[in-house]
Amino acid sequence: MLSPVLNINNLNVETTGRDAYSILDNIHFQVQAGETLAIVGESGSGKSMTALSILGLLPESGLRISSGEVLLEETNLTNLSDKNMNQIRGKEIGMIFQEPMTSLNPSFTIGNQLAETFKYHTNFFRKEIREQSIELLRRVKIPDPEEKLKAYPHELSGGMRQRVMIAMALACNPKVLIADEPTTALDVTIQAQILDILSDLQKSYGMTVILITHDLGVVAETCSRVIVMYAGQIVEEGSVDEIFESPKHPYTKALLLSMPMLGTSKKKLHTIKGVVPDIKKMPTGCRFHPRCEMATDMCRQQAPKLEQTEDGRRVRCWNKL
Repeated sequence: MLSPVLNINNLNVETTGRDAYSILDNIHFQVQAGETLAIVGESGSGKSMTALSILGLLPESGLRISSGEVLLEETNLTNLSDKNMNQIRGKEIGMIFQEPMTSLNPSFTIGNQLAETFKYHTNFFRKEIREQSIELLRRVKIPDPEEKLKAYPHELSGGMRQRVMIAMALACNPKVLIADEPTTALDVTIQAQILDILSDLQKSYGMTVILITHDLGVVAETCSRVIVMYAGQIVEEGSVDEIFESPKHPYTKALLLSMPMLGTSKKKLHTIKGVVPDIKKMPTGCRFHPRCEMATDMCRQQAPKLEQTEDGRRVRCWNKL
């Protein structure tokens, strides 16, 4: 039995100020060592906010963790000082952000930015840093890595910049790698290459990977377990096979129906009516009920709990499919 490397216990995040609004509502899940977990949902569902909460990167002026724990093995990250969290970020937990052009500093070369990670977390000398940087770029399949160390971010393509971000995230061999929409801005061919690189590196390093995405096709290819989020809540959790073959929450089913499928004669894709609700105007009862085709009076009046089903899955719904 694999042991959990990351344990999120009843995590609640809210806005600061006089009128506080809930952003994440009672998020609870575990990630096993060596596992690849997907967190999926529409924009505004809370996926990226969950990642930022784990890393302690919530903007201090606007958001705060109001309750709950983030345990990295035995260490509660929510109790750590900024100085101690800086030791965790990059070394114990790596992060690949959505858009590398905004994450990489345009004023410094790739070599300088890779070196910063090693300088902060290791005792390597300059020669060792250069050798390790070249090896990292080689592992993420960047051609001519010695020359690429001298390049600036704007001199590289989007796919190459994303590979650099992966290299930086892996520099200190972290226990957990969080990849937030790592292929969103890339064309399909480059997406496939990036996913292959991530999969190969995950196996080589034995890392735990949390993949945040809205692309269910990516999930089917790369992950073993799926968490579906909607409006700041987990609405379903199960294995990839369970989620894709027999979704139990209407939202999960609607997401799957929205996927284009090869070999089908559909001329028009299924759409989910409406939008994710505003955090200031959450509906009463189930948060998905205004968009749900199965909604009943119970759904409109009373919020369902996230409950475990007989087969071990977790679902938040009064009318489980």
